[in-house]
Amino acid sequence: MGPNIKITIIALVSLLGSLLNLLAIERPDGDGSLEKIPDQPKGGILREDQKEGAADKAEAAPKPLPAEKVAYLGVRGDESSDALRMHLGLEGGLLLRTVRPSSPAGLAGLKQLDIIVSVDGKGLTDQVSLRKVITSYNPGDEVTLKIIRRGETIEQ
Repeated sequence: MGPNIKITIIALVSLLGSLLNLLAIERPDGDGSLEKIPDQPKGGILREDQKEGAADKAEAAPKPLPAEKVAYLGVRGDESSDALRMHLGLEGGLLLRTVRPSSPAGLAGLKQLDIIVSVDGKGLTDQVSLRKVITSYNPGDEVTLKIIRRGETIEQ
């Protein structure tokens, strides 16, 4: 068992204004990169006082909505195979394929081929279960990960 190291989750911020111009999606090929969605038509979401006929058109310009912050770990992985789980005596786990170097996970020392078994004691089976657990936290929260690296259990 290694040292207990906490990982601080950072915010992934998307800004909404008169048009959606900073919305990104994960690429379906699973490489972990983000792709910008083309700008949406102008108009956006208007308050009642910004609709047609507002007294002062300059004041009627749409105002940006508050930024939405989402917890982010910075890894991409696959469900660990049955053979690997049986060999290591695991019930589940996410085998890391990609760890972004400047992400919270990268800065905490997670490495490609680590297996994340749990986050704060909540078991993982795949990328979807990791996303559900991580997004239940707020940006800046600290979590403890139980990982398997080269057959050894480490909590960090």
